[in-house]
Amino acid sequence: MTEHEELLMLRELAAKQKQQLEERDRIIEEKNEKIEKQNIQIENMIQALLHARKKLFGSSTEASSQLEGQLSLFETAQELAEELETQRQKISVKPHTRTPRKPGVRAEMLEGLPQEIEEYIIPADETCSICGSELKVVGREVVRTEVEFQPAKVTVKQIIRQVVKCVSCGTEGSEHPNCHMQKASVPAPLLPHCISTPSLVAQIMYQRFALGLPLAR
Repeated sequence: MTEHEELLMLRELAAKQKQQLEERDRIIEEKNEKIEKQNIQIENMIQALLHARKKLFGSSTEASSQLEGQLSLFETAQELAEELETQRQKISVKPHTRTPRKPGVRAEMLEGLPQEIEEYIIPADETCSICGSELKVVGREVVRTEVEFQPAKVTVKQIIRQVVKCVSCGTEGSEHPNCHMQKASVPAPLLPHCISTPSLVAQIMYQRFALGLPLAR
């Protein structure tokens, strides 16, 4: 066997070994993914079991347990002042990791409630805020979802505003080369990124402080 033939044989053997290593890595990766999925399923089953056990054998009272070192929000001013006077010390809070909210939870929570749409439109005589030209309706935009409270009635209300487009901006010969979209003005929410409205917050405060209902209710 010549030196050239030996070199070709070695190259072929190296290529074959490389292919075998790649195939082994692929099999290992598939097994790791399968193990990871099984671990997630096991963790979900454990959490579901713990939740069911807590719901079955846990405390049924609606009152929340008082945490050590935490002041009650509903003590009288005198009791609060005495507590602050006797416990003048620094309280260290352990860091915690916030669990992200699962998508679709809010939609599932509001699914069974009646819904209505509150739409804000731009007046017909309003013109482009940039060049003063005529506006054309091009669509609608969902701004937010709110929960409106009425006595003995809770309604889901979607806030939608009209979106219009300037017919001159962005056209040939216009002073403004870019298209311009204009949206109807919408009242600001009570709290950012919150579904509560003033009526709902007022009802919760009334039930808690006037009627004495537990917050868990």
